[in-house]
Amino acid sequence: MMISIEEIISIIKRLNNIGEILEDTLFAELELDSTHIVELLVEIEIMLNIDVLDDQLNLDELLTIRDVHEYILRFASNDSVR
Repeated sequence: MMISIEEIISIIKRLNNIGEILEDTLFAELELDSTHIVELLVEIEIMLNIDVLDDQLNLDELLTIRDVHEYILRFASNDSVR
């Protein structure tokens, strides 16, 4: 199962009560820190039933929604199903 950028935006809006977000909006501009990003990744893990939190995760590389989407797609394409 894949996830769209729109679905990621919807999760962020739901978790953080944020209005307008674009896929290239920086998380810093939204005042979202690494804790918020981990919370987002956990929600996506549950939704897709895949493991995305691993020792190779570098939160400093996840600056935008597009970055998170590409990160998730790498795991989905590698069949990291629990």
